[in-house]
Amino acid sequence: MWTTKLFLLDSLILAVNSFPTKSSTLGYTQRIFTERSLELKLKLQANIKPDSNKPEEAFPPPSPSSNKFEASNHVNAIQEEMVKERIFQRNGLIGGCTFLGVALLLGNFVGMISPIVSILLPILLLGIISFLTESYNEYSIPLGDSNFEVKESTIKNAGKGLFSNSYISKDTYILEYEGEVLTEMEYFYRYPNGDGRYVAEVKQGFINPYSIYIDGVDESKSGLARYMNSKSQEDGGANVYWKKQRFGKQGGRMYFYALRDIEAGEELFFDYGNLYWDVANNYT
Repeated sequence: MWTTKLFLLDSLILAVNSFPTKSSTLGYTQRIFTERSLELKLKLQANIKPDSNKPEEAFPPPSPSSNKFEASNHVNAIQEEMVKERIFQRNGLIGGCTFLGVALLLGNFVGMISPIVSILLPILLLGIISFLTESYNEYSIPLGDSNFEVKESTIKNAGKGLFSNSYISKDTYILEYEGEVLTEMEYFYRYPNGDGRYVAEVKQGFINPYSIYIDGVDESKSGLARYMNSKSQEDGGANVYWKKQRFGKQGGRMYFYALRDIEAGEELFFDYGNLYWDVANNYT
């Protein structure tokens, strides 16, 4: 019975992901469906009981190397808190939008707000959201690897750092953060304490409470951006800033830009953020 359910679930996952993802909405739906289906698959696998008529070795324990989802039959406590916080934020946004919609309807009903305003305001808000989303997309080509050099960082005990070999003008698109793309389940299976040192988190918006993670720990699967060290942007130490695209076809990607003019020979720094250091210091 359980194996039949698993077979049907695997078939459904395969069927859904067989559709082309030219539409950003379809791609987003496929990703959400796959994540939820894999969670359900874990629950089904946890309920499979060995057949007493079969030898014990026919039902070996889950192997991390065979399937990285199977080793996590429960939600990580840190992940659970993060999801709760995101759901709280999402519900707050939904509540605010609902309140605004009701206020517009009531204002229109009693004659305090013009029907034209009631129509134009949502259109204006959607236009602003669309513009902001598009502003986080990147269609340019980043600087080539020949513009950079990896060598000992100027920060003591920081290991390697990334240096510019040429002049870079302000706001130039420098690099994309590359690495292995992980779902939230995969990330917390790999890093139960949430302390991945080369991991960038990209939230997927207010509707989906789960994030995408880009793990650059493996040099062969990452790029030069993994070598950039951290300095505070508020203190003026950082010379690079980042943008993370949460929506659309480029959702789940992270781009780096020159915060100011950068001279040849300068080391590149961006601000990792306080949360990164809080986690790193707690689990050092």
